[in-house]
Amino acid sequence: MIKALALDMDGTMLSPDGTISPMLTSYLKKLQANGMRVFLATGRTMTEVKEVLPEDFEADGVVTANGMGCYIGESQIAQNSLAPKLVEKVVAMAKKRQLYYEIHPDNGSRFSYKADQHYMYSEVSGDPPITLHEHEWHSRKNAVAHKIKWVQQSPLKNIVKVYFFSMDTAKISEWKQTLNELMKKDEFSISSSSLHNVEIMTESVSKATGLELLLTKFNLAPSQLLAIGDSENDIPMFQLAGTSVAMRNAENYIKHQVDEITEHSYEEDGLYLYLEKRFKEGE
Repeated sequence: MIKALALDMDGTMLSPDGTISPMLTSYLKKLQANGMRVFLATGRTMTEVKEVLPEDFEADGVVTANGMGCYIGESQIAQNSLAPKLVEKVVAMAKKRQLYYEIHPDNGSRFSYKADQHYMYSEVSGDPPITLHEHEWHSRKNAVAHKIKWVQQSPLKNIVKVYFFSMDTAKISEWKQTLNELMKKDEFSISSSSLHNVEIMTESVSKATGLELLLTKFNLAPSQLLAIGDSENDIPMFQLAGTSVAMRNAENYIKHQVDEITEHSYEEDGLYLYLEKRFKEGE
């Protein structure tokens, strides 16, 4: 029997404008009232999660930054951070390529260097390619306009992820190859949530490692977990969960990794429609 949900956010739980529908919020609260645990498993930091969660909804647990952090309420039960020298190295390499980047601390605003502001603004100008999801396009434009703190310099301590983005999928693909080569010398891992981005994290962490901590805390087994997502960074939690579900908007190679596919996309409030139908039928 399913006793817990693990929900991705962008492309799954959130609408294209980065909000959660009132119907989905209400239904998740109803499931919680009936004993279901609702976990969020996201690439977002806790700061970014709080920006979009409705005030009247509290998840039972949150896995942040693809496993770099794990929270129950306001209590942080796990936290990893990247080595400052590694962050300095990869950002310097990205700057030489004029590659869009965001540096995310465990608490507080993401930041980038003011010297790179001009080319990062340029990166998100013009029309988006057909391969770029609407929610990611809105997020990047909002980031450069409002979310990124543009700094001259800043300490590189307690950094949980460095996010890279390009409208050009070939540019990101080449950058992934570069990072894979770098991983032979430096200890870190990479994860992507679309064809247009990649981020670095501590080695051997993922959404699954964070969810394992939450399952243990709530005395639940992986077989009792239903995981729903849409991207490459969701694959570890798909492999952990007893039941895995991909959103209709997921790429085909993601859909091949799961047990089920939703009938509707995130643009159609597909998560709400899937959950409402599944649990109405007596699961």
